[in-house]
Amino acid sequence: MKKLVFIACGVCLSIFFIPIKAQKSYSLIDDEIQWQTAIELFEREKYGAAQHIFEQISKNTNAEKKMLANYYSAVCSFKNKNPDAGQQLMNFIQKYPTSDKINQVKFYRACFLFNNKDFKSADQLFTETDTYELPPSHLPEFYFKAGYCRFLVGDMERAKNYFYEIKDGNHIYADQASYYYGHILYKQGKYENALQEFDKLINHPDYKSVIPYYIAQIYYRQGKYEELLQTASPLLENTLGRQKADIARMIGDAYLQLENYSKAYEYLLMHEQLTKAKPDRAQAYSLAYAAYKSNLFEEAISYFQIAAQGKDSLSQNAWYHLGDCYLKTGQKDFAQNAFYTAYQLSYNQTSREDALFNYAKLSYELASDPYNESISALKKYLTEFPESHRTDEANQYLINLALISKNYKQALEAIENIKFKDIWIKTAQQRILYYLGIESFNENKYQEAIHYLQEAAGMDFDKTIRLQALYWTAEAIYRTGDYVSALKAYHKFLLSAGAVDIPEYTSVHYNIGYAQFKLSQYDEASVSFRKFLSTYQGNDKAMINDAYLRIGDCFFIGRNYTEAIKYYQKAYNNGSTEADYALYQIALSQGVQKQFQEKIATLKNLISKYPRSPYNPAAYYELALTSLLINKNNDALGYLDQIINKYPKSNYVSKSMLKKGMIYYNDNQNEKALVELKAVVNKYPGTSDAQEALVAISNIYVEMNRVDEYLSYLKTVPNAELLMSGQDSLIYVAAENQYQKGDCKSATEGFYQYVRNNPQGRFSANAWFYIGECARRTGNSSGALQAYENVTLRPGNPFMDRASSYAAQLRFMQKDYTRALEHYQRLESVAADKNSLTEAFAGQMRCFYQLGEMNAVIDAANQLMKSEKVTHNLLVEAHLYMGRAAFHLNNIPLAEKEFGIITRLTQSEAAAEAQYHLSLITFNRNDLSNAEKMTFQLINNYPSADYWRVKGFILLSDIYAANGNIFQARQTLQSIIDNYKGEDLRKEAQNRLNNLPPVQ
Repeated sequence: MKKLVFIACGVCLSIFFIPIKAQKSYSLIDDEIQWQTAIELFEREKYGAAQHIFEQISKNTNAEKKMLANYYSAVCSFKNKNPDAGQQLMNFIQKYPTSDKINQVKFYRACFLFNNKDFKSADQLFTETDTYELPPSHLPEFYFKAGYCRFLVGDMERAKNYFYEIKDGNHIYADQASYYYGHILYKQGKYENALQEFDKLINHPDYKSVIPYYIAQIYYRQGKYEELLQTASPLLENTLGRQKADIARMIGDAYLQLENYSKAYEYLLMHEQLTKAKPDRAQAYSLAYAAYKSNLFEEAISYFQIAAQGKDSLSQNAWYHLGDCYLKTGQKDFAQNAFYTAYQLSYNQTSREDALFNYAKLSYELASDPYNESISALKKYLTEFPESHRTDEANQYLINLALISKNYKQALEAIENIKFKDIWIKTAQQRILYYLGIESFNENKYQEAIHYLQEAAGMDFDKTIRLQALYWTAEAIYRTGDYVSALKAYHKFLLSAGAVDIPEYTSVHYNIGYAQFKLSQYDEASVSFRKFLSTYQGNDKAMINDAYLRIGDCFFIGRNYTEAIKYYQKAYNNGSTEADYALYQIALSQGVQKQFQEKIATLKNLISKYPRSPYNPAAYYELALTSLLINKNNDALGYLDQIINKYPKSNYVSKSMLKKGMIYYNDNQNEKALVELKAVVNKYPGTSDAQEALVAISNIYVEMNRVDEYLSYLKTVPNAELLMSGQDSLIYVAAENQYQKGDCKSATEGFYQYVRNNPQGRFSANAWFYIGECARRTGNSSGALQAYENVTLRPGNPFMDRASSYAAQLRFMQKDYTRALEHYQRLESVAADKNSLTEAFAGQMRCFYQLGEMNAVIDAANQLMKSEKVTHNLLVEAHLYMGRAAFHLNNIPLAEKEFGIITRLTQSEAAAEAQYHLSLITFNRNDLSNAEKMTFQLINNYPSADYWRVKGFILLSDIYAANGNIFQARQTLQSIIDNYKGEDLRKEAQNRLNNLPPVQ
């Protein structure tokens, strides 16, 4: 037994020590035993020991065995997860490319690369691997890893096929393959198939946390919202971060689809809060709609504003519902704009129809859209949706808008496009024509006014409107200067049934009287003015007094001085603003009746009571003449000196100097006479007064027997011989005759010939004035200006005030405000009546404003306001200029006062400008609420003042921005840019828009 044991031990020892002895030599039997040992270790997964033997064998064996030894050594290295396994496998591939083991080695190397996350290289080798040559045990690993590589590169179809091969097997890769297979199906939208795969893994420890999320997503995409809520709601408590936000969004959308809007808003809001990011447009719309349906309109507005930022069906719906939210919160102006924007997007016709109708309806209710598009909107609605069940309602709004929108031209155009007009529409059309006529009349567009008013008068649907149109047609014709046609029009009104019942009837005889007065029909005019006084029951004191004065004028011209005095006295006693004129005319009438003391007393009363009256120079002159008649020469000289000293620029100065000279001459005070008369010739050359003075000087020198001295003096007087001979008058008289005949061409040629031959001739001022008149009538502004300014260079002529007026107007038109101001200042000093004085103040005010002299503007405006002949329009203008100047000077209290007065005086464009400045002042005080209200007053109350309304909308955008409503500020400015035609305000709006931040 011991021997046997020993032998056995020896055998064991010999086997153990084979490798040691094999370092020097091998027997065939020993080599085989070593190979079998390595294989047995390999199969028992003792890869480290096996690899060691295989490496030894590969060093001392034949080529075939060596190849196999290298193969097993590389595989052992791979199985043992040695770092150099990849290189060993690669070495084998390179060394034995035709080996029958090459397919297996590629598989192992692919797995090695896969395990080391070099998926790209692994994918290449998996592609080169032939599955038919792989043992079945390797196929699950191959299909999974090759499939995963394909999955990573996006080749979903091949990946899906690989996973499909093994997903239902009994191996370690089955569940993973099933998961990825389901994932691919999910991505491909094959939700039912994906659901089957995910259901198998619902309790798998590796996937149970994620599978419910997939299932929820599938239910969400399938629209199975009840199932989604059952699946997703429990997940919300166990998830965090982005996944939790996504679950909240799905739940919110599910509730939204199930019309549980309050729950929808709750979860959608949770999603926004969890993501901590601004929602995209689609998410914002869902939030907005959920809030909207939950009656959370303020919350809905902010989200609809985000969703509306685009041009697609989503933005159209957002705009539409935004409009409704604004309606629900009482913000009709915003609603109007939102509905119109929804209409402009043509993705959903039903929404367009509803939006356009709502827009038009709101325009009707508000009458405050920026560009009076309400009528156009209704017209569009009727054109684009003629079969709508709301066409009758739209037509009703359309006609009402025509009456209340005040944009009468656009309203008229809209009504004229209606094919079938019933009696109600025709009545509205007549009224709109009338309103257009009055609007044009107030803008001094008389021909345009006549056109509209005659059309309105030609319609008999509204009898009161017809009568008013007849009356104002006559008024407009009168303003054109066609007094004959005006009389016919007034009489047509008078003869119309019912005329006596309308307010305008009370003043018609007054207007007829003026037309007759202008036509020199003084007897008829007197009768008409007296008819007015006998029938008038109003309280317009100015009109009554004016009628008294005109009746007085008619009697004065008709030489019925007693009656003239009677009516002038009535005007004076009644407190007429032209009491000074009444007194002056009374005095003249008394003088004609040789009531010299009464005349003197009346003239003194005039000068005493009205020291600034423009009639005072004439009054002093009449006092002088009357004093001469009663042989009070010294008194006469005193009155004449008053004119010369007090009114040095008056036309009466040269006459007074001449008269003084003649008084001295008649009193045999020849030396004094010569001093005065020579002064006239020197200061007023070429005038009729200068010529009379020369004649008197000649007579004096002859009577004094100093003819040589006279002849010497005569040499110092330019053109004296011509003046004395009377030859200078021949050419002038011929030209004047042509002028009186209306032949301006021939007259102008003759007048030019006269002034060329006699530049300082007796009639040079007359000639230049008539040249100017002809040039002005033919539209030759430059020729007229030259002529009128030549007149102003010749003091003492009777055309000085009119020439100064025309020259000032023409210089102002040329924007030469400095020269225009000089002419207006001269006009003030030479004004022959109160109308000229009023014009001078108004012109100075305008010039000072253009020259930037704001304090002077205020002074001139004050003078204009105090002027007795200031008209209503000029009064408005004076307050406007004073307001502007005060605003420029930052005198805000005065500016507010003046602008406020304007808004109470008129509804014209001046009032719109005033209202704008009042709104701006309030905004600058940071009183945003009142500024907004005042701006809407501007927008609503002055529809024809487009410029100031658009300025108001720009201001409104500033108010919105200051309130933090950037969205509405941007929309308001964009509306101006898209619709307003004026480049100046469009540019201003664009600059404002560029400076606004984006909507958050």
